Amino acid sequence: MIIAVFKNIVSNDEIDLDKSAVVSLEVSGHSGLNKKGSDILCSAVSALTQTFIVTVARVLNIEQKLVKEDGFLSSRIDLNGLSKESKEKLKLLFESLLIGLFEISKEYPDKIKIEFVND
Repeated sequence: MIIAVFKNIVSNDEIDLDKSAVVSLEVSGHSGLNKKGSDILCSAVSALTQTFIVTVARVLNIEQKLVKEDGFLSSRIDLNGLSKESKEKLKLLFESLLIGLFEISKEYPDKIKIEFVND
């Protein structure tokens, strides 16, 4: 199973980047639909999450602490010092990522889990 954990981005069922100084995304696991390198679900989730990470870095110029390992990817973003405009753009990227992940989870509900955690 693929598990995507979003930390400190949700308040009152809405994305809110003003409630915490640090937000993060962690994606781990494998879907098990096919062997490594041929798994369409893992490829879809990887494409979405890696596009999110690269866009945050290249378009928004926001630094992230990244960890990439086999079956694990995390992005930790310190919000201190970000302008309101940067936070709004980052919020849109989180929303876009979540839309993609939720659409995938509709097709494969037993293969992907999306969690929201607040410290």
